[in-house]
Amino acid sequence: MLDDTWVAGRPNASPFDAWSGIHVTAGVILAALRVTPAGVVILNIAYEVLEQVIEREKPNLFGSRGPETVTNMATDIAITMLAYLAARDTLI
Repeated sequence: MLDDTWVAGRPNASPFDAWSGIHVTAGVILAALRVTPAGVVILNIAYEVLEQVIEREKPNLFGSRGPETVTNMATDIAITMLAYLAARDTLI
């Protein structure tokens, strides 16, 4: 399992997990691709919704033990956005 982070007996409940680095990388890539800030938010939300559906249907696909909490999803979006903004300001 990639993510063994448990909070209050729930998997994927921690705001930060083994996937946080992937979200940083995604933010940098989206900045390099010159995606607009609105596009980054839309892509992030769409991905998090898709991830919820997948984790409910096939919980072992991402190596986790169940769907993420809203806190974890919001943190994933914030991490991606912060990395995007930092990279965008550096790349321009």
